[in-house]
Amino acid sequence: HGCYRRPIRGRLARVLVDDNNRVHKGDVLVQLDKEPFEDAVAVKKAGVDTAAADLQATLATVRGDEAQARSLSWQLRNAIEDVDNKVASLHARVAALDKSKATLKLAQVEFARAEQLLPQATVSREQYDQRQAALSVAQAEVIQAESDVHQIRVSLGLPAQPDSGDLNEVPPDLDQTFSSVRQAQAALIQAAALLGVSHSYEQLPKEMLKQFESQDQGDVDRTLAGFTDNAPAVKQAKAKLEAAKRDLVQAE
Repeated sequence: HGCYRRPIRGRLARVLVDDNNRVHKGDVLVQLDKEPFEDAVAVKKAGVDTAAADLQATLATVRGDEAQARSLSWQLRNAIEDVDNKVASLHARVAALDKSKATLKLAQVEFARAEQLLPQATVSREQYDQRQAALSVAQAEVIQAESDVHQIRVSLGLPAQPDSGDLNEVPPDLDQTFSSVRQAQAALIQAAALLGVSHSYEQLPKEMLKQFESQDQGDVDRTLAGFTDNAPAVKQAKAKLEAAKRDLVQAE
């Protein structure tokens, strides 16, 4: 009578009553050998310790993934800024080229005038030489300025001389489509996936960074730390630890 208890199978160590003996409630009738049960508990405790160690190792790995994602987010931002800076530099160099061309045009006019007046002795030979030197310098500056413009255009993956002739011509979304930007975005997408965060490759890099940084009031460190508990590997390791603890309780 009384509450139901699950029967426990085990090896008998002692039998404390004989057949037909009178017994009372609470009397010990038999003793089971404790060793197999103690061994089972020890095994389950070891299982808990192993699962706990695995969880700590997984957390360390995920924190490494967080650090990698943090680094890659900065790399993506820097890649975008690098393109923007190069485009701004291109516009500045085109402006410098235009200024050099204007200086060259003036030097050509002044030299042509000196060339006409030299036979009449209206200008001195020294003035003529000065204007010829100024023309040579202006020509060299134009050549160098054109080289600078062509070089930066090529570094942006653009033709050195566009068909339109407008050296300022740059695709408006170049900082979103440039190869280094896309490579940095792809690396960040892969790192974020390890933290349980999915991003589409169709999403523009700036949109991705904005979404990434909009969480936790834009604090990237807090955002990344918050991903730890949701990382698939961490969830799995925690589930294994909980299962191991339940097994230990059952064994005990």
